Amino acid sequence: GQTISPGATGAVSITVPTGSPTNQVVTLCGYGFYGALGVQVVATPETGSVFSTNIVMNFPASGGATYVTNDVTVQLLNSRPTQLNAYARYGVLP
Repeated sequence: GQTISPGATGAVSITVPTGSPTNQVVTLCGYGFYGALGVQVVATPETGSVFSTNIVMNFPASGGATYVTNDVTVQLLNSRPTQLNAYARYGVLP
């Protein structure tokens, strides 16, 4: 796996090796939000179809310094560099 430092901004580029399963689990970590937060996860390969999915991350109602993690399955094409983005969608739940 590839670990991304907390607070990183922008897309993350990943490439899965040939022969890897198309469906890969990505763990998202959020910090400092409160309540239910809609998150859109988008995988954009250099060539091929874009994959997008929406999840809900549930934070304590009081917010504060709480880390929340969620696993999400994304479709990644083998041997193709892919940018992975996660966008907070306030007020939008899947």
